[in-house]
Amino acid sequence: MKNEENRTFFKEKVKFDSHSIKQAFDEEKQDLAIFHAKTLFYFYISKY
Repeated sequence: MKNEENRTFFKEKVKFDSHSIKQAFDEEKQDLAIFHAKTLFYFYISKY
């Protein structure tokens, strides 16, 4: 049960961080795309 609670918290934190990042990179569309590619790659790796 504790693991599930941590997961929910982590998802909420990621949502908040993503929103902040989008605002910061709003004018830098290409950089944002590169950043998301790296982020998705990181999350994919961290699953295992």
